[in-house]
Amino acid sequence: MDAMIEIAIVAMAVSCFSLLLQRKFIDKKGMKEAQKRMKEKQAEMKKQNLTPEQQMEAMKDDMEQMMTAMKGTMKHMVVLMIFILPVFWFLGSRYEETTILLGTFSLGWIWWYIIISLITGITLDKVLEKIWR
Repeated sequence: MDAMIEIAIVAMAVSCFSLLLQRKFIDKKGMKEAQKRMKEKQAEMKKQNLTPEQQMEAMKDDMEQMMTAMKGTMKHMVVLMIFILPVFWFLGSRYEETTILLGTFSLGWIWWYIIISLITGITLDKVLEKIWR
């Protein structure tokens, strides 16, 4: 099979896997709500001229909720790294000297991988947002 197609298939598979992991471990709605509440509280506290200690105490609950959401992000990153490092090692060793030709442009395998990953990730994210609303 052609290197361009093989790299594209691997990039699409990794993007799909990553996106599904994000959907499983990360609570996007919860994070956005917590961020919104924190911004509202910060604006409210600026009006009240509270000391930094009073501000920290007032925001303690929201920060705890944000930390819970961040734990999901860390789980996602750890699982993804365990999966993705061997994939990159394999691609790097197999396609180290490979050049991908796109019209008049020539790219290394990593740039082709990044382009396909971005396109796949953005497209799939939009599709899943419409489906899982």
